[in-house]
Amino acid sequence: MVPGAVAPDNTTVVSAGIVSPETGEFYINVIRGTKPEHIFTRFYKVPPPIDVVAYTGADAKGRLYVVLFYADKSFLACFNSAGAPVGQTEMQKHLGNNPGRPFRTYRVLESGGLLYQVMSDTGSNYELYDCHP
Repeated sequence: MVPGAVAPDNTTVVSAGIVSPETGEFYINVIRGTKPEHIFTRFYKVPPPIDVVAYTGADAKGRLYVVLFYADKSFLACFNSAGAPVGQTEMQKHLGNNPGRPFRTYRVLESGGLLYQVMSDTGSNYELYDCHP
């Protein structure tokens, strides 16, 4: 079992989770190699409460992408390959065909950026988000 999202280099695994919903704290963990070596675990804070870490991924340059739901909004948070925050952007909030539990598909492009598929009763559309400089 792989404990996270595998990056395009096929040796890096990125995971994230909530430390404390009430304080808005979450972490990102990166491991690499066939015999996994811990690269880093970093802790961050957003305005509380944090509801979900919905997605983690990395592009071919090792830049990290994390989708978070907090403060009743959806955000893409971007981090460099060392885990330093470099940007954040609000994403479209979508209730889809099942209010409260929408279907969403995310994919980080190897060249960079997060492709976001939003599905509804009438079809789907794709949006590209990026917050790396």
